[in-house]
Amino acid sequence: MLSLVTRLKNLQADIKGYDQDIQDLFQSHSDYKIFASLPGAGVRVAPRLLAEWGDDRSRYPGLPAVQALAGTTPV
Repeated sequence: MLSLVTRLKNLQADIKGYDQDIQDLFQSHSDYKIFASLPGAGVRVAPRLLAEWGDDRSRYPGLPAVQALAGTTPV
């Protein structure tokens, strides 16, 4: 049991380091302000949204393409 607790503590420290790296990279991105300003997009969701959407604007020629990715396209 003590061995598992030690491993979990090490894992928690690693995760904390990864979280900090993600925040540093996210805050250095040119679209940081856009994604960070989205309602409900906190420190975990906003970087995920940026990773999902990417920064290639040509992928989304118009609103229908954005709606399709978001899953809100009217049928």
